[in-house]
Amino acid sequence: MASITIRNLADSLKAQLRLRAAQHNCSMEEVTPKKKINAQSNRGRKVSNHHSGHVRFTSLIYLDQTGVALTLNQIQHELAISNSSINWIVNAYLLALAVLILLRGRLGDIFGHKKVFMTDMGLFLISSFLCGIAESGTFLILSRTTLQGIGRALVIPNNKVLIAKNVKPEVRGKAIGTTMSLASIFLALGPTIGGLITNYLH
Repeated sequence: MASITIRNLADSLKAQLRLRAAQHNCSMEEVTPKKKINAQSNRGRKVSNHHSGHVRFTSLIYLDQTGVALTLNQIQHELAISNSSINWIVNAYLLALAVLILLRGRLGDIFGHKKVFMTDMGLFLISSFLCGIAESGTFLILSRTTLQGIGRALVIPNNKVLIAKNVKPEVRGKAIGTTMSLASIFLALGPTIGGLITNYLH
């Protein structure tokens, strides 16, 4: 009789252990997908933030490229720049782009595309500030050539590579197309915005 009671207790204990193990495995299976979903959601938000940042900065660069055109007369008057020197405000920028065209993607391959992109973005923003506080034509041309042109030349290819790396293949074309479409819109609006700033905000 005692052996039967002990056996029943042992069977009952084994059944409870199996039940707890089954419940534990079930809870783990329920938690794991949630963790995966949260991780994917966080990664999606991070990629979206990166992409929106790339779009805004690329649009700013394209706006700067054409926004200067209608401000040249005002710049020449304010800084007393000669007719021959005023052309260098535009040509120096384009010259830096042409000279550095071969380095556009190579520096990203060597040092990392994100690091190069962030460095060039900092160069572009600093040079834009220096151009804004320039009090002579020489300082303006140097700021626009040495920093702004260099930053512009190296940002665009690394920007596209970062989008390609961080965006899923099925939406990669859409992401690049959206970025360049909005940038092209700001490229076309550059003269208009530059003229409005010159006339109403100066």
